[in-house]
Amino acid sequence: MFDPTIGRWTTEDPIGFEAGDANLFRYVGNDPTNATDPSGLKIVFTGTGPHPTVAELRKKYEGRAVALEIISTAEAWKANAPFKNADDLDEVIRFREGLVQAARALQKSKITFNPKLYAEIADKSPLKEFWESDGLGGIRVIAGKSRAEALDALFKNDKDLSVDCATGTIVVSLKALRDFHKDNFDKLFPKLNLRGFRTHPEVRRVGQGVGAILFTAAPLFPGDRVMFKNPDAKEDAWKNENTVYLGGGKFDAQGNYVSGGEFFGHGIGIRSPEGMIERLNAKRREGATQSAYMEKAAGKTARNPMPP
Repeated sequence: MFDPTIGRWTTEDPIGFEAGDANLFRYVGNDPTNATDPSGLKIVFTGTGPHPTVAELRKKYEGRAVALEIISTAEAWKANAPFKNADDLDEVIRFREGLVQAARALQKSKITFNPKLYAEIADKSPLKEFWESDGLGGIRVIAGKSRAEALDALFKNDKDLSVDCATGTIVVSLKALRDFHKDNFDKLFPKLNLRGFRTHPEVRRVGQGVGAILFTAAPLFPGDRVMFKNPDAKEDAWKNENTVYLGGGKFDAQGNYVSGGEFFGHGIGIRSPEGMIERLNAKRREGATQSAYMEKAAGKTARNPMPP
């Protein structure tokens, strides 16, 4: 129901984050010029914005692997593609390229893997100018400090930081958002705390829409987070591996992920799905009978988190 006195809907979107919008009270992504939602369950794009052909898009983004994979996957999904027009598609591509670049930057960095704490800073590190312990196994930006500068400092002083794999994927999302929003990052995040997915509400906003989204409900795009499970792990640290999909997978005619591609997991590195499973299987307890496996769900980071 829409309340004109407050200028918004009074109930959340019935399909939740599956609609692809971080704001559950917003109508058709706040773009009624280009779309409608007569059933309340599916956005129908009206086509009033510029919609170049797939051939034109492939020519425009020639040589950009992430962009071409998004275009091909979205073509199969047709009306369910999570963008409205050429400008919106360009934003989707730039942000997704940023997520992949951020994952590769973390892989190349000296940030170490810490299976016991969400995030930890070395003693006497320059990072302590910006960050402090939150007392719960994570770190937070000191009150009054720039969140953007604090995040930049993590990569400048990477040898002084260690994180677990879940916090690693959060760092990837935050770096991509920092690069995408530049001077607006501090406005989007008035507070910042790194503590995996058991986290402070301000960090949770990184992925307002980060919940599990089945591949059959939304396309898998480069930059999405995918979980590999290892139920027979000999240590809790290896029961899950949170990864970022880097692209290169195979998809069926309907745009659903089938196999292949590369995934980055902090603590394991960049590997194929089979490589991830092989590494996790090596961490199983003696006598284990169940193999590690890849979950058929993806977490998506909203490129425009809800303002505070």
